[in-house]
Amino acid sequence: MPAENIIALPLAASETIGWGEFVRTIWQPLLDELAARHWISAIRMNLQDEVGRTKYAMSGHRISYLEICRGVPLRISHDPLLAT
Repeated sequence: MPAENIIALPLAASETIGWGEFVRTIWQPLLDELAARHWISAIRMNLQDEVGRTKYAMSGHRISYLEICRGVPLRISHDPLLAT
């Protein structure tokens, strides 16, 4: 894999993380970086959903696949406050 295609994120060592940590350390940083590199066509909005994810207006992408590697948490723990 070419080095310019790697997005390294500082992540927790545990296999299971909570929703808040997932959004802060994986979801949002990854989405922000994909937009910054123009791998997704998106406009960042000044809105957040109930779990803290910043919303984007998406119109397309240039991604064939996303590969994760060792060190990425495997599970997100259940949060009964988010169940509907």
